[in-house]
Amino acid sequence: MSGQTPASPPVPLASAGSGWNAFWFRPAPTTLAAQLRCLAALAGLYFFVAWSEDLGDWFGPSGLWPRSLAAAVATDFGAETSYRFSVLQLSSSPAALLAIHLLLIANSVWLAWGGPAARYSALLHLVGLLSYMHRATLLTGPFEAVLAFLALYVVIEPAGSVRLTHCLRMTQPTDRRVSANVVRRCVQLHLMAVYLCGGLTMLAGEVWWNGTASWWLLAAPESRQIDLARLVTFPKGIYLLNLITHTLLAFHLAFPILVWSQRSRNSLRRLAWGAWLLVALVSGLWSYAALMAGASWIAWQKLPDAD
Repeated sequence: MSGQTPASPPVPLASAGSGWNAFWFRPAPTTLAAQLRCLAALAGLYFFVAWSEDLGDWFGPSGLWPRSLAAAVATDFGAETSYRFSVLQLSSSPAALLAIHLLLIANSVWLAWGGPAARYSALLHLVGLLSYMHRATLLTGPFEAVLAFLALYVVIEPAGSVRLTHCLRMTQPTDRRVSANVVRRCVQLHLMAVYLCGGLTMLAGEVWWNGTASWWLLAAPESRQIDLARLVTFPKGIYLLNLITHTLLAFHLAFPILVWSQRSRNSLRRLAWGAWLLVALVSGLWSYAALMAGASWIAWQKLPDAD
């Protein structure tokens, strides 16, 4: 009938809808997005610089991974269509490779600092990272996987107006944007998936159940950077090995669940630094551990209007 107002939705549905909107679309300080931008840019800078010494040995015309071999592997030797674009496939000239490499290094520095055209700089940073990862698919690991999705979210909101100095001082500018909160939530959910996948993968291995996984990591000469195996020997060190193993397993499974509670969030953020330091010591994955610890600290920091 005309003149009647539409019925309001049930209270539970209205509450769920308002909670959903607040979770995703409440404006957040751009400092959050800027800190993630600085983290992704500095990690990308480390990534590019690490390739500098062996750039020609891998990607040069007579390198270990020339363009022809990379194209063949990407297409399963012609059986499939490859969508893994790489600017490094455009030329194998040493001069061209060096020019691209130096451009990406300079762009990472500029992106970390912040400034005009930050979104274009973030896009170039993402394309550069994917170019190296797509060209050397067999040489990538968990560090590159986490860095790739962080770089993607930086493109959505680079917060170029917030300089690196503001990020280091952890100051909160008055500028607040919905896109900053969207990026924060996407990073939180993506990190939660990384934690859960890591924990569930550990559960699939017998060594994580019997507590000897940390020993096998410590004893692996190809991954460790500090030889700690001699400090933890059988049989006296078995209880310490079990403690390290089960601590890492419990941390990966508990963090993505308990971090959503305001009571345990700050404690878990602090514990994350110690847990990832332990991961780095036993596995040698220092860059991956540092990136995960930094991203976890930034993504779940408390906002002025606590959520």
